[in-house]
Amino acid sequence: MKKVKGYEIEQKENASMNVAMPNHLALKGSNLVEPLDFKEKKMKLVDGRTFTQEEIDNDKAVGIISKKVAEANGVNVGDQLVLDSVTMDHKQDGSSEELYTQDHPIEIIGIFEPVTLEKKKSDDKDSKDMNKQMLETEQFNTAYLPNGAVASINKAEYEKGKIALPDRYKNSDGTEMTEEQLNPVTPTFILKSPEDVEAFKEEAKALIPDSYKLNASTDEYDQVGGTFKKMSQISGYVVLLAIGAALLIISLVVILFLRDRKHELGIYLSLGNILGKMVSDSLIASDAFSQVDSGNAGGLMTLGSGVGQSSLTMEDVSSQSGSGKTTFLSLISALDEPKSGEVLYNGKNIKTIGMEKYRRDDISIIFQSYNLVPYLTGLENVLVAMSITDNEMPKDSQAVAYNLLDYIGINKIKADRLVGQLSGGEQQRIAIARALATNVDIILADEPTGNLDEGMEQEIVTIFKDLATTHNKCVIVVTHSNEIAKQSDKTYFLKQDQPKEKDETLLTTDNNETPGPKNQTNNDSTKETRSNNFGDGTEFDPTYHQKKKKKQLLIGLDEYSEAKPKGEATRFEIVNKDVTKETYKRKDKANMYYSKGKETFEKNIAVPDFKNKMKSEVESWAKTNEINVTYEESSSADIPADSIISQSIDKDQKIAKKDSLTVTVSLGKGFVVPNFAEYTQEAAGTAVNGLEIQAKAIFTENVPYGQLISQSVAAGTELTSKDDLKVKVFYSAGQPYLKDLRGNTLEGDLPKQFYDEFQSKGANIKYTVRYVDSAEPKGTVVRMSAYNLYVPLNYTVALDISLGNLEGASSYTPKAQDKNTEKDNEPQSIQQ
Repeated sequence: MKKVKGYEIEQKENASMNVAMPNHLALKGSNLVEPLDFKEKKMKLVDGRTFTQEEIDNDKAVGIISKKVAEANGVNVGDQLVLDSVTMDHKQDGSSEELYTQDHPIEIIGIFEPVTLEKKKSDDKDSKDMNKQMLETEQFNTAYLPNGAVASINKAEYEKGKIALPDRYKNSDGTEMTEEQLNPVTPTFILKSPEDVEAFKEEAKALIPDSYKLNASTDEYDQVGGTFKKMSQISGYVVLLAIGAALLIISLVVILFLRDRKHELGIYLSLGNILGKMVSDSLIASDAFSQVDSGNAGGLMTLGSGVGQSSLTMEDVSSQSGSGKTTFLSLISALDEPKSGEVLYNGKNIKTIGMEKYRRDDISIIFQSYNLVPYLTGLENVLVAMSITDNEMPKDSQAVAYNLLDYIGINKIKADRLVGQLSGGEQQRIAIARALATNVDIILADEPTGNLDEGMEQEIVTIFKDLATTHNKCVIVVTHSNEIAKQSDKTYFLKQDQPKEKDETLLTTDNNETPGPKNQTNNDSTKETRSNNFGDGTEFDPTYHQKKKKKQLLIGLDEYSEAKPKGEATRFEIVNKDVTKETYKRKDKANMYYSKGKETFEKNIAVPDFKNKMKSEVESWAKTNEINVTYEESSSADIPADSIISQSIDKDQKIAKKDSLTVTVSLGKGFVVPNFAEYTQEAAGTAVNGLEIQAKAIFTENVPYGQLISQSVAAGTELTSKDDLKVKVFYSAGQPYLKDLRGNTLEGDLPKQFYDEFQSKGANIKYTVRYVDSAEPKGTVVRMSAYNLYVPLNYTVALDISLGNLEGASSYTPKAQDKNTEKDNEPQSIQQ
């Protein structure tokens, strides 16, 4: 380890004045991982690193020195450097004597250069005066250590000095000087905000000695910049005025913007967006929908989810211009409110549901003028609707939007174009995709083909019919087109300029498939009639109130029925749950449901090729398409378990919803159980790879040795992965044979020997013991009641055990033992 040598500035020969600069190192402590001088860019690290938090916390003896000092001492990062202190005694005659030295080794972890000096390298070096030279020397001769390390060095110097020079470490009053008096420190604190300075001063004053002074960097500012405070206040007022003027200008711009963009705002409102979210008021809403007039429409108008779920039809509302079709559509779509009466959806007033929520989650509207946001692409118009609805949307909404657009005939290239760049028919298709995207049951269309030619009109109508029949949507189209009316499942006509009773309906019906109760006095014999006989003697005549000018609160609805023929009433539902059939009055609201016959579906579902596919794929596909699947199981050597072997309907064939499909699911490779009578016990264990065969020999009195007794699974049985693959096989070990145990068997070996040889193989062979005087070693079997013969499966042998108490005698005499001792027994020999 080298002792430190400070940096000395080079003295110039022709300098007007050379000054001896101090070359000792000044230690700067830091409790920051990156010392303050480095944070403030006064110093920059050129090699190594700054401190770690562990080094700060544990007061490690590590340091960062200047590049000049490192070069003067020939050290690099990772080397050890000794900081040595020398205490001198300066005598009156001018001589000095070294009293003692003290070493403080540190590890060099970093090397720095002053940033301020680098910035001055372009200056005339000869013009540096003495102050600059001192500053340069001071910066280079600074070493940065953790605060605790500097404190440890100071403490060591203080303790050594007290011992070596006690007189110099005393105050004038004879008291001992403290370490703080000898080594005053100047701590620096960094606050997060200038506003914290005064509070910090108040807290710190109580903690520091009286001899210390607390200075803040803001003190000089307060002295010099006090005159600017008033200017700052005045500037604040000016800023507030400027902000106010800016807000006024922005408000005017916003108002003008909203006035110009009210069409787009109306589109968002029609999708169910909330006015508050659009920073608008009812004035903007009334502007956006000023074309809607509720007129004098009154009474009850009802929509229900049953309309879409049971009808699966496209319905048409037709009349001449000006008869109220658009008003009718505006009322049921919640774009306007009736002046009297109410609109019910699923038995609830749409005001109770919430007009915006009803438009957002329950219905979708397709306008004659498309009402697309012009500065968005087709895709973005669809995504806007998906983002507004509260209905559950898929995670990958963009992929779903692309699929919807592709379904209605808009490819990805066109979907990514601004809608203004598309034709009228393409824009109407995007409007249809937007209506589908929110996953609602009811789609309302106002003159959707009014701006299209005949060919495009037919394409749009085809899409509407597919939505109704394939996707279970109730599509209500308002139009004056006879062609659309002809292709609709149901057509409603609005009466115009006809006298009517207060509560008389404004709609009459010309049904391709009559949607509700029909007046049975109709002269058109080709029209379907409806029966209200439920088969239980109860009849409700929904036409009675019309003929007698009674109030109509009975609504006719259609639904499919497997039991009732087409046109016959299926059920009667009273809206008010507190009203029964017995207490029902004509004023009570009720629904009458009529059979549409058995539900039929178009065969438009292509059957995939499921071979080798997982069963879970079939289940998912069947659930999505509502197909009834029967699963059969079979083994297969080629198809993995739980995969499909075959299917009853070939791939690509078309089937309809609710059709049946049978698939055979693999149970994996099958294992046929052999007849183990053809195998020996040794060969049985490996007879079939894949089966866990447990072959065992057991005693028997009637099966010859080595032959099969039984197997747990019958021969020829096929086992698969769903079965227990363990098979137990039992072979005959013949009849038990009792060997001679005398003289060579100890009593302690008997339990294991009898279990291993007899009991583990199914023979219940036991033994009794009595103890006798004998010269044989103690515990030896000296006598058996039977030996070297075949015995029955249930047999007990008597054994005499030596007490080992006789010497030299070969005979023994019986000796009475404990209660477990039995008398000698000699059974007859049994030959196999």
